Amino acid sequence: MDPLTTAVGAFAAIKAGVKAGRDIQDLAGEVGKLWSGIDEVKNNYQKAKNSPFRTVEEEAMDEFVAKKRAEDLEHNLREIVIATRGHSGWQELIRLRADIMKRRKQAKIDAAKKRDELIEAALWTLLVVVLLAAFGLFGVIAWKEMK
Repeated sequence: MDPLTTAVGAFAAIKAGVKAGRDIQDLAGEVGKLWSGIDEVKNNYQKAKNSPFRTVEEEAMDEFVAKKRAEDLEHNLREIVIATRGHSGWQELIRLRADIMKRRKQAKIDAAKKRDELIEAALWTLLVVVLLAAFGLFGVIAWKEMK
């Protein structure tokens, strides 16, 4: 699904939930969907358009409109959080989000490093096995030649 559509739907659910008296914490899943959609739009997520009739200007305008709508959604979320939890609540939410993003980024880096280390260990093991097999084969050939 298009990230902007996901973000708009999540914001509608948040707005309806707050209007119905639900606390912003109860809407954490929707807030997560909203921010995921906003992040994808802001990071230039664009589904491939394979239409030869689509101009660069149309694509640029679509991306511009999507980014502005995402910014508007984030601003509206900010207003809701400030209205329900105050400015300090918004600041705490932003800080927590940044911390989680850092942890996830570091986890990706650590996983890639571990994967690289495992690949390197596997290659060294393979090299040792091949060398041992080659020495063994040469030993067998040399032993048969000596007979």
